[in-house]
Amino acid sequence: MTVIKTKIGSAFFEYIEHYPNEQDALDSKNGEFKEVKIGKLKMERTKISKKESSNDSKSERTPKTS
Repeated sequence: MTVIKTKIGSAFFEYIEHYPNEQDALDSKNGEFKEVKIGKLKMERTKISKKESSNDSKSERTPKTS
């Protein structure tokens, strides 16, 4: 079994590209990716879930009944 922890939130970001001229920037042509800056990161909640592994035995995946 694997336990998965997922953090959910929001952030502001800047996606930075360089262009040879203004027209290419307006048309999003010939751009070169430079970096992404992330700021104002806000964690809203955390979710924890379980995932059954393929190598777990069948008896561990079957609920016990009385």
